[in-house]
Amino acid sequence: MTNILIGSQCTFYGESFKIFLAELIYESQREFVEYHSGFTKKNVNQADVIVIDLVCGEASFCIPELKWRKPGVLIGILEDKNQHSLPEALLPHCLNDVVYLYRNDSLEDLRFKILRAFDNQHNTENCQLEPDCILCNRVSLTLPQRKFASLWLQGQDTIAVAGSVNLNLKTVYSKKYALMKKYGLQTDQQLHSFINLLKTKSDR
Repeated sequence: MTNILIGSQCTFYGESFKIFLAELIYESQREFVEYHSGFTKKNVNQADVIVIDLVCGEASFCIPELKWRKPGVLIGILEDKNQHSLPEALLPHCLNDVVYLYRNDSLEDLRFKILRAFDNQHNTENCQLEPDCILCNRVSLTLPQRKFASLWLQGQDTIAVAGSVNLNLKTVYSKKYALMKKYGLQTDQQLHSFINLLKTKSDR
């Protein structure tokens, strides 16, 4: 039996993806699947496959619940191929073996990526986090970047932000695009989704 944990926000594929995954696993592993939801310690620890939704840039953040993982397949679903995934060197320990699936992937691409992940899992080491994430590679916002993010979250445009922090407009634009590049963000919409995610995580 293959235990699959579906993240609570992972709703795009719905039942069709579950059926596809179940058929693929039975075909390749000759095992039936059992689906679970809720990132409890028990569910994460027992999961052979974990599927999570990721907004652009989210893969740079620590997901503390994943420290309970055993070796297995971790799937991160991104919007599309233009939503850049981060290089492995920038990924936190808990996500350093993530397999990216894009919502506009063909079934053939999905099949190839998932089967390759199952092949690779036997060669991967236990992905437990270091104590307190001390040695984790994750990137983080600087204090000035947090200030800018807070102002953008309040609805201020770049001109207003420049006035609030007493910097010229060119400097603020430069810092904005440096932040976007750091996290692989390509559009203002992705930036705002990313900032909203920051707030959600800080409110936990």
